[in-house]
Amino acid sequence: MTEIKQEFLKCMRCGNCQAVCPIYKETKMEAEVARGKIQLIKGVTEGVLKPTEYLAEKIATCLTCLACQENCPSGVNYEKILLYGRDYLAKENGLPPVKKAIFKVLRKPRLFNFGLKMASRFQGLALKKVKGRPGRKLRFGLLEDHENRLLPEFSKETLVEKARSKQTSGKEKLLYFPGCMINNVYVNVGEAVIAVLQHNGAQVVVPEKQSCCGTPARVHGDIESAKSLGRYVIDTYLAMDADYVITSCSTCGVTLRQGYVELFADEPEYLEKAKKLAQKTRDINEYLVEKGFIRPKKLNLKVTYHDPCHLNRKLKVNKQPREILKVVLGENFREMKKPAVCCGGAGSFSLTHYPLSKAIGKKKALDIIETGAEVVATSCPGCMLQLNDALAKEGSNIKVLHVAELLAEGYKEN
Repeated sequence: MTEIKQEFLKCMRCGNCQAVCPIYKETKMEAEVARGKIQLIKGVTEGVLKPTEYLAEKIATCLTCLACQENCPSGVNYEKILLYGRDYLAKENGLPPVKKAIFKVLRKPRLFNFGLKMASRFQGLALKKVKGRPGRKLRFGLLEDHENRLLPEFSKETLVEKARSKQTSGKEKLLYFPGCMINNVYVNVGEAVIAVLQHNGAQVVVPEKQSCCGTPARVHGDIESAKSLGRYVIDTYLAMDADYVITSCSTCGVTLRQGYVELFADEPEYLEKAKKLAQKTRDINEYLVEKGFIRPKKLNLKVTYHDPCHLNRKLKVNKQPREILKVVLGENFREMKKPAVCCGGAGSFSLTHYPLSKAIGKKKALDIIETGAEVVATSCPGCMLQLNDALAKEGSNIKVLHVAELLAEGYKEN
């Protein structure tokens, strides 16, 4: 509590957070910008305000893009305050029944993976295919406000299943942590990651025991579920000897590199394990540039790049993807005006606040379209989901690809 109080005191209420907050730019509500949320959290945790549903909703209306934290002249750790506030509200009010049920399933990886497998087999009952688009749309208006949303298609085979036939030897042994989205939805991204790493002489292993990294539970205040999943991931990946652990999802990467160390600060045994895993973990862009990668044949494509918020602001991985893309594309790489502005996806935020998410996504889509690019590359499956939907709504045929997919394509051309 003392640390949080110090963070409260740092805030000068200058309003610099307003200038960069994507949500504030849409709603113009003080309670939905960092400065306002800090005051709400301070008030409710000090007993001045009641933990009402309205207050909880305002604290939930955040992308956690951390543009405010990056732009704060006082160095306020807004993320720490936000998580503290959400933890407090989860204890006081309890989690909503739907979230509680989801996180309960998440804590049981075998059950969760079975559920996703069933979803892949029966998705046609609730989701219809969209001609010429990489995804599906809901049937029968099943979710309010989501009728025309383009959603990704579940893969019939998981990455774990496909990776069994791709085992090779190599100069370095790499364990790949694909995360839920790449293991079950964007499997093609995972295959590209494996192909790229193998092309560069590495042995790549995808452990059979896969689970969520725990971030969805953590950001909503379910610390116990987050810890349960964290222990599962840590134990799974440390049990297998490897030189590095590779991620290709920005949120998963931040969790393995930083999140677990913070989460287990009060558990000495797992804190040490978390530190060990963090030291071994690298985002694929980071690993390739750090180690040096084989130059591919240049692709004749006009490509721009969108910075995933967590990869850019938390892991500071922003130059590396561009270095790779410039090697793959040469002069065909082009920057958009605001590549680091959040796309509005933010994981479950786009489910619980879709109209707001859609409005933010529209601005990103127009920024992408203005570049004249044929492809927008990024390094996060959550951003891919959001960008596909946003571009489809603008009637654009610009493809959304992971950086690893473009590099893998370049290697095919060699």
